[in-house]
Amino acid sequence: MELPLEPPAELIPGLRKRRRWRYVVGVIAALVVVFAVLHWPSRTKIIISRETTRIDGPLNPDGTVNYVAALDAEMSDGITPENNAAVLLIQALGPEMFQEQVRAESLQRLGNPSLGDPNRRFVSWKRWLEARASPSGSQPGGSQKAKDWVERIELATTRPWSEASDPQMAEWLRHNAHALALVVEASRRERFYVPMVSGADPPNVLDAIMVAFGDMRSACRALAARAMLRLAEGNFRSAWGDVMALHRLARLVSQCPTLIGQLVAMAPENLAAESAVAIAADPKLPADQARAALADLQTLGPVTDVARCLDRGERFFVLDCVCMMARGMPLDQIQRDPSDRQPPKKAAANLDWNLMLRAFNHWYDRMVDCANRPSYPQRKQAFDDLENDIDALRGGFGPLRIIKLILLKLLGLPARAELTRIIGDLLISMLMPGTTHAMELQDRAIMRLELDKLAFALAAYKADKGAWPAALEDLRPDCLKDIPADRFTDKPLIYKPRPDGYILYSVGPNMTDDGGEEGANADDLAVKVPLRGEP
Repeated sequence: MELPLEPPAELIPGLRKRRRWRYVVGVIAALVVVFAVLHWPSRTKIIISRETTRIDGPLNPDGTVNYVAALDAEMSDGITPENNAAVLLIQALGPEMFQEQVRAESLQRLGNPSLGDPNRRFVSWKRWLEARASPSGSQPGGSQKAKDWVERIELATTRPWSEASDPQMAEWLRHNAHALALVVEASRRERFYVPMVSGADPPNVLDAIMVAFGDMRSACRALAARAMLRLAEGNFRSAWGDVMALHRLARLVSQCPTLIGQLVAMAPENLAAESAVAIAADPKLPADQARAALADLQTLGPVTDVARCLDRGERFFVLDCVCMMARGMPLDQIQRDPSDRQPPKKAAANLDWNLMLRAFNHWYDRMVDCANRPSYPQRKQAFDDLENDIDALRGGFGPLRIIKLILLKLLGLPARAELTRIIGDLLISMLMPGTTHAMELQDRAIMRLELDKLAFALAAYKADKGAWPAALEDLRPDCLKDIPADRFTDKPLIYKPRPDGYILYSVGPNMTDDGGEEGANADDLAVKVPLRGEP
């Protein structure tokens, strides 16, 4: 019996349908396998190199760089209890210098220094007034309201004042005499070090809270106010001693490796600059005192080094954030307070963290190059171009870019580099610091110091010859060897003598002559003698 070569006609549709389903199932299975292969977890191990991590250690147990330990080692190198200004500042300001969550470990790593007498610690002007306010809010000894405490201290730090004009402030300074003596002594030390402490495991720079600067800033205001009180009393030497303490404190605080430390250092530096002008403007200032002040100012270097902070502390902070994300910490969690942060999740397997680290280093190299340009116009142009490019990254994330991200994520491993680049651009636009303002503050501080030097040279000339010079060149060579140029334009500073004094100014960051005015759209840096508000 012969078998049929073809299946019966009535069975053919069923067979075709079965084959079609097998084909579909086979295609789906193949796609699943391909998708699984493309999205198989293949996390990149962070490579330790100059191009990625910038430094090669110390390392955390998971193989990433411990940037907290690296920065702390740099800051603590050569530190002793005898040369560390922080040891005396703790006695003056109290252990509240440190945030509560890191206080015990910070003190332990400093060798548990003496905390001094709690009853003789510095009390801020605001707390002093609040403790003495009547229920109605007025202050003892006058009708001044507590809400005016800012105006009172600002005026007292920039103009001579007497105990008769504000007996309450004079009482405040007497109460803080012991603490201020410790602050002045601390300013004479060579180093400023407080430990970088992070409660995270592994530690991270973001959580390494360094120091609470609030009371230190208030103590600096007290020094400036005392300088102006001593100036009104004719005690030029003691007044100048407080001003120089402010200058030294600014340079100590600027040893911190972050931009925050540099910005905090500007507070005592600006106070010192304002107080110095008031002393130089005093018509009774002897020539020898003016020359001594000028000599002191000439020993001071720049108050900050923004380029150094960008290259170390700020760069390490961002690289450390990338490492945190590589461990599985989402960006929104990184930005939260440590106490509110959720534990890390599994890191994204389809991102190349080494590629991202290289991208951040590229941008920081460019930023440091901008900061090291030789002139202010060149630095300003370079930073403007840099920030425009970063703004372009930030502005490029529209709906089309989001759709592209989704498609790249679906493609898996073949799209890893492009996906990393796009997400890296977003993170760069979010994490890169705004440096133009910091660089401008640094340039302003350097220019103000030069103006203060000229103010004392002019004061010495006036004390010797009985009149102001007709031009700055007349100060050479007896009062000054060289006349500084305007830092913002590299042109001569503007000096206009008047019968009762003079105005001396730089055109400031906008590089436009605003007539020596500052405020609104004007930003000249000026020394005006006599002081504003004086007859």
